[in-house]
Amino acid sequence: MKKTIFIFLILPILVYSQDVKEELKSLENEFHKTSKLARQYQVGGEHDKAVYYGLKALELARETKDKGTIFSELIKVSSIESDAGFYDRSIKRLLEAEEIDTSSNTQRRMSWPYARLFIGMNAPRLALDRLTKYPPHQSTIIAKLYTKLGIHDSAIYHYRKIVETNPNDLHANNNLGIAYAANNNIDSGLYYYHRALEFVKSEEGFMYGMINGNIGALYSQNNLHNKAAPHLKIDFETSEKVKEYEIHINVGELLYRAYINIDENNAATAVLKNMLTYKNRVSLETKLAIARVELLHYKGEESVSEYDLRLKSYEKLNNNYLKSVQEKVQATAEALSGARIKQVETEKTVLNQQLIIEQNEKKQDQLKNGLIILALTLGAIVIIFFFWRYRVIQTRKAALKEAQLKLARQRQEILALQVKEETRNVQTLSLELIAKQNFSERVIEELSEIEGVSKTEMIAMELFIQNELEIKSTRAELEGEMGSLSGEFYNLLKINHPDLSDADVKLAAMIALKMSNKEIGISKNMTAETVRTTKYRLKKKMNLANEQDLFDFLNKYLA
Repeated sequence: MKKTIFIFLILPILVYSQDVKEELKSLENEFHKTSKLARQYQVGGEHDKAVYYGLKALELARETKDKGTIFSELIKVSSIESDAGFYDRSIKRLLEAEEIDTSSNTQRRMSWPYARLFIGMNAPRLALDRLTKYPPHQSTIIAKLYTKLGIHDSAIYHYRKIVETNPNDLHANNNLGIAYAANNNIDSGLYYYHRALEFVKSEEGFMYGMINGNIGALYSQNNLHNKAAPHLKIDFETSEKVKEYEIHINVGELLYRAYINIDENNAATAVLKNMLTYKNRVSLETKLAIARVELLHYKGEESVSEYDLRLKSYEKLNNNYLKSVQEKVQATAEALSGARIKQVETEKTVLNQQLIIEQNEKKQDQLKNGLIILALTLGAIVIIFFFWRYRVIQTRKAALKEAQLKLARQRQEILALQVKEETRNVQTLSLELIAKQNFSERVIEELSEIEGVSKTEMIAMELFIQNELEIKSTRAELEGEMGSLSGEFYNLLKINHPDLSDADVKLAAMIALKMSNKEIGISKNMTAETVRTTKYRLKKKMNLANEQDLFDFLNKYLA
């Protein structure tokens, strides 16, 4: 009956818990899939799709109610909207992220997202302030910002730090060349450009063309047009192959001017014709470069009507470009100045959304709370019961363990007494054997001095004396005592060293009992030198190093 009631009470909780888990798992999977799509479209430059999926992922992140997930997704959406040119919306995301961040280093965590946004807004000073105020920061980004601001000495300092750490860094060497060139240090600029060329893997790649273009631009900057032209030509051809048309047109302008200055007019005309084929594929700013080349071309041709026509076209393009720049600057200023207003509006929107969600969830929360209280009560009862059972079992185990320990200690004491008694017997027999052997040797030595005794008679007398003194029986008794000495010692030694013979184990027992080489030799009827050799072989069988003490090693088995 009790089991039936328990199942009846706990079953709804388990069913509800399982449904919640499956719903959360489904939400998490959908969120990760949507966020991944947003990132892929952002990398691919498809800004509309990236913004759509980014906002969708943000909505799913809000549903999780996890502040860390919402914070991370706000940073990602800010980056996507910044790339798409929605700077005011991007700032709003960062402000919201800053508000919900509960960590102690919010400003440090937000430094790079803000810096990235300011770089996109073409506000390098603001980006630099963020990165230098809250280190650690990326030296490469800071150096580029210093270059953009025209603070070339600081840019050179940061690039040199990178090159010193990694001399083979292709981009760092190239950027250091750009910084030196901007600082009018031609020799250093050319040196680092040529170093960068050493690390380019392919002579047909984008980097190879770009670095040659940088070298050509530096020569052009110093009116060395004959040296500039070959390098600019490489960049002009490479950028066309890799379809970097913006770079292709800008390099084309420099190449055209270089050809004109070295009187290669046909080559210059060919460059202009090539540039015109990409006129509709480039931005407004790059179209101005084509217009400037056309003006220069028709001015050189002394065609007044064509020149006037191109001049009017150039002025129109320039006005449109200036207007777009002004609009962008104004939008940036408005985005910066209206950031706090946007924050307040966002907070109001978020609060309204939270109120709606709270109202919808209030009834569900009441039911959940009731179920949770019931579950906690039942859980507490179950926990108390199992805890009581656990304490009883542990108490019994502790009592059993104590009894086992007591028995083990008593057994250990008995074994120690047994070893002590057997050791005493061994020592007594050993001393007895030594005394008998010494007496036998003295008697035989004195008999050998008597004249007229033959060698055969001496051997017979020696055997008679030893039999009378029972030396062999004493040896046998000593061997028997060594055999019965602490069976645990023999067992442990044989388990750990199964290759040892019975004779080896008995020798090990004698060594463990501190018997001297002489005592061992007498008991085994061998010389002291033979005993030393036998000890050495025993160490080898037990895989002991020469410096290891055999007695210390064996004594632990008697403990």
